[in-house]
Amino acid sequence: MQKHYESLRRLGLGVDVVSPQAVLSAYRVVVAPELFVIDEAIAVALAAYVESGGTLVLAPRPGVKDRWNSRTVGTPCRSGRLRPGSTSWRDSGWSTT
Repeated sequence: MQKHYESLRRLGLGVDVVSPQAVLSAYRVVVAPELFVIDEAIAVALAAYVESGGTLVLAPRPGVKDRWNSRTVGTPCRSGRLRPGSTSWRDSGWSTT
């Protein structure tokens, strides 16, 4: 995470480090480079953030672990709210093609 922080600062961007449970509406862009554990509440909050116009940047494999550090089965966060191609991602300009 330190390298992501330093890279954004070198670009002259202001950076806040916040909890995954933080209210994100004040941010135009959220970068979540190491969000391997995503529970349903976080998935819902992130999807709502994107659907309201926010830009979410995730590293590969978000939500691959549950809170007990076991690999999840299927899409990140079983609801599929944060998978490429979902409505939230398409609405934000994300393209998987």
